[in-house]
Amino acid sequence: MNKKYQVFVSSTYEDLVEERKLISNALLESNCIPAGMELFPAANKKSWEIIKNVINDSDYYLLIIAGKYGSLGKDDSGNKCGFTEMEYDYAKKIGKPIIAFIHKDIDNIVSKKVEPTKAGKKRLERFSKKVKLDANVKFWSNSGELISSIKSSLNELIKTTPTNGWIKGNEIFEISPKDNPLLFGLKKLYTNVEDIDYNKLIDGVKHHIDIVHIHGMTWTNSNRNILKNKLKDSNIQIRVVLLDCRNIFFKPYADFIGQEGKYLNNKTAEVIDIWKAMYNEATSNGKKDGAELTIYFHVGFPSKSLYRFDNQIISNPAVMTKNKSPMMPTLHCEKNENPNCLFNVYYDEINWLIENSIDSINISKK
Repeated sequence: MNKKYQVFVSSTYEDLVEERKLISNALLESNCIPAGMELFPAANKKSWEIIKNVINDSDYYLLIIAGKYGSLGKDDSGNKCGFTEMEYDYAKKIGKPIIAFIHKDIDNIVSKKVEPTKAGKKRLERFSKKVKLDANVKFWSNSGELISSIKSSLNELIKTTPTNGWIKGNEIFEISPKDNPLLFGLKKLYTNVEDIDYNKLIDGVKHHIDIVHIHGMTWTNSNRNILKNKLKDSNIQIRVVLLDCRNIFFKPYADFIGQEGKYLNNKTAEVIDIWKAMYNEATSNGKKDGAELTIYFHVGFPSKSLYRFDNQIISNPAVMTKNKSPMMPTLHCEKNENPNCLFNVYYDEINWLIENSIDSINISKK
C-alpha cells in the first residue's frame, strides 16, 4: 500500500512565504501531504474551528519559528494568543507528534521580518522557550539547512512514531469480478433512489438511526410520519448530520447549484424546525419519553448522503445539480464479519463527521 502522511505546517506567514513554499515541495517529494494556512480563509474564530479539524486529521505537526510572533486571536479559553501558538498548543493538547524548527540567530534576520515592538518580541521569546522545553527542537539559519533538517527529522519521526496515514480507497480493498460482493456486505445496488423502501428500513430499526445530509429537506419530509413514530421510542438514538454554514465548501457548493448561501442556510433552518416539530409531536412537547435526538453540523466534503439503520447503511451521491434526478447509483450494504466491509467504511465516515462537527443541538435534551 502507498501510504501518505498529512503534515500540518505551522508558522507565521508573511515573513516565511518562501520557506513555506519550499517546505510544501519538500513534503510532497517525501510522499507527504502538506496542510496549513494557505488552505484557509483569514484567521478568525470560524477559521480557527476549521484549522483545529485539519490538525485533528493530520498525522504530524511541523512548527517553524523565525523572527515574527504573528497575529493575535483568542484561544478556547478566551485569552489573547498568537494563532501559531494556538495551533501548537492545540496539537500538543491532542497528542500529535511534533517537530519544531527555531531560527538560531534572530539578530541576523532582516528588520522587516522581525517583531517591531517590545511586546511582540517578548511574546516570541516566551513562545520559543515553551517550545524548547516541550518539543523535539532543531535549529536553522537558512532555507537550505531548514529543508534538509525537515526531511531527515520527519523521516525519523515516521519511523519512530508511526501513525495511520492516508491510503487510497481502492488500495484498502478491491472487489474484483471474481469476488463475491456479499463478502463486503453489498446487499443491493440501486440505480433509482425512488426504488428504496425507506419506510420499511426505518420501521425495522431497534436502536440506531444516523442521517448525513447537506440539508435533507426532501428526504426528511418524505419520511416524516415514520420518523415521528420512531421518535416516540426511548430505546432509539437518532443522529442527524448536516452541512455547517461555516464549512469551507458551503459557499462553493451554493454557487455550484446556482443559489446564494442564504438559500442553504434557510433550508437547514427549516429542516431543524421540522425535526423539532416532529419530536414535540412524538413526545407531547416533552411530556413523554422519546428517542435521543441530536443534530450535528459537519465540516466534511459534501459528496454523499448516508443513512444508517442499525446494521444497514444506504449510500448515495449528494445531488450536485440544481435539478434533482432520482437516477443515482446507490449502495445498500449490511454489516458482516469482514473488517473491510462497506458498512464499516461508511460507519467510520459518519462517526468522523460527528466527532469533528463544529456544533450540535440536542433536541431531546437528554
